[in-house]
Order: sequence, then C-alpha cells, then structure tokens
Amino acid sequence: GDFSNVRIAEGFMLDSTSFDYDSITVEGPESIVGTIDCAQVTLDRSNVDKTITETVSYVLLDKDGNQVDTSELTLSADAVEVTMKIVKYKVVPLEVEFIDGGGATGADADVDIDPKSITLAGDATVLDSVNTIVLGNVDLGATDNNAVLSFDIKIPNDAKNVSGEESATVTIKIKNKRTKVIGATNIAFINTPDGFDARSITQLVQTTVRASNTEIDRIAANNLRVVADLSEYTQAGTYQVPVTIY
Repeated sequence: GDFSNVRIAEGFMLDSTSFDYDSITVEGPESIVGTIDCAQVTLDRSNVDKTITETVSYVLLDKDGNQVDTSELTLSADAVEVTMKIVKYKVVPLEVEFIDGGGATGADADVDIDPKSITLAGDATVLDSVNTIVLGNVDLGATDNNAVLSFDIKIPNDAKNVSGEESATVTIKIKNKRTKVIGATNIAFINTPDGFDARSITQLVQTTVRASNTEIDRIAANNLRVVADLSEYTQAGTYQVPVTIY
C-alpha cells in the first residue's frame, strides 16, 4: 500500500491497514511475470477522521518501482478491498490524589510526575470521557518530606497507550514543614480488662512528628501521649500492643 497521500485529520491517527487479499496470482509470459515485484494499492484522501473501507484498483510494479504492462497477463482479482483503521488520539495528564495526614495536606505538597502525560488512542466515545489518569492515592501521613514513589499507569479499557510508558515516577516535597524525632515517655492504658493490671515494659516510644517550621520547635516530649487500648487482651501475658499517639 502507498498511503503517503492520505491526510489524517487533526486529533486522529492511523492504527492499522489491511487488505482482503494477502496476494494476487498473476499468469502470463515468464518474461513479464518474472519482472513483477509487488502489487501496489494507492489511496489519496484528505481529512480522514474515521475508519474507511474501499475497493480500489492496483498496479503491478517491478523492483525499480516501474509499472508493469498487464495487457498480456491474467490476474486473480481486478481490485482489492482496503481497510484503514483510524482512531482518535489524546494527550492525557497524569496525577495523584492526596490523603491528608501527618501534619500535611495536599496544599503543602509540591508534586512532579515523570512523565507528566501519556498519549492514548482509541474510539472517540472512550477518549472523550478521559481527561486525566489518576495514578493512585498518596497518604501524606505515611510519606516523608521528600519522597519518590513509583506507580503503574493504568489506562481505560478499549484504549491503547501509544506513548509506551508503563510506569510513572512521582516526586513529592512537603513545603514549609519539618520533622523531629521525639522520645515520648507518657504511656497510658485504656480499656484494661477487669481483674487485670497493666504495666509497660517499653519506657520510651520514638515518635516522628511533622509540623510547620514555626511550631516544630515548640513540641516537646511532654506534649505527646502514647495510648494503648487493651480491650482485646483478656489473658495474662506479655504483648506487643499497637498504640495511638496524641
């Protein structure tokens, strides 16, 4: 196929071409048949914005691209049905969604995503509804001030990622916040079962605190309270108990 004169409309691209025949059978004098290199179909179209299927004639060419005279030849077909599959393409930005926590909100985060966008191809009815691709959620309560995360890029069904990138790197920097490790010693128990007493073998819980630059230095060990809920511990023994920091 020679499709050099086919002009695809803006926002669309050629996905594939196909013919109803894989080959043409030619019979005739060996001196002529022996020079044939291929059967070529030529299309000349403009502003193509949808899949087209047309029945068109073809010419026989020799290896130098010269047309072969077919007057003494018998051909298995006079024309070939050509299908050009045209799909829409769209550049779609990538983003993440934030879960506020750890003294930070989404407004505190500077985000850089690489790549910033990908190009999708597919049916217009699919792509028209896709404006962004959310890579995933970022829990700021579990994210360092300078974090580099990796996410797989998940695209909608019936769309094709023509950019080729399968993953994205997300760099997050928390603005105007600092962290400090504070040894919390105020350890308390709640919901201790009747008939039992509890005491802590752990005397110090190292706690990482994040706060604004103006507040972080005002937070000391006596500002933290470590609370262990013992409601699920009904047998005597030594346990590692999850705690909540207040």
